[in-house]
Amino acid sequence: MKFSMKPVADYLSKALGQEVKMAKDVVGESAKSIAASLKDGEVELLENVRFHKEEKKNDPEFAKELASMAESYVNDAVCTAHRAHASPAGVADYLSPAVCGFLIQKEISVMGGAPLTRSVPLLQFSAAQRCRTRSVLSATCLIRSILW
Repeated sequence: MKFSMKPVADYLSKALGQEVKMAKDVVGESAKSIAASLKDGEVELLENVRFHKEEKKNDPEFAKELASMAESYVNDAVCTAHRAHASPAGVADYLSPAVCGFLIQKEISVMGGAPLTRSVPLLQFSAAQRCRTRSVLSATCLIRSILW
């Protein structure tokens, strides 16, 4: 399958020094049975959600199915945190706690140092190539424009 998460599962298995159990689907029998059988410390990786039409539509039923396999939610994907899709947004409606991770906390703390006054109108040009850089620039400018 093109864009499969299998190479990520293989890499994580090596990095963690333990098997990462790879589901053959996202919300199907494979994903749910692996999730139900996980013991403390074990890791499951779902197949890529990006190709489910329900993902981009932030379908509540799809988000509920994703959430049904977890106890809590941590979003540390800076480049997708702004998306109103099922995996970065909808799932958080059905899990508690639903929190940001260390990378997002770092971005927030960096933006927290923004000056709170401005003397000229704000205009943003973003030529950053990396998604993370664009996200930080955009979020910083948005927060500054709201605060000013």
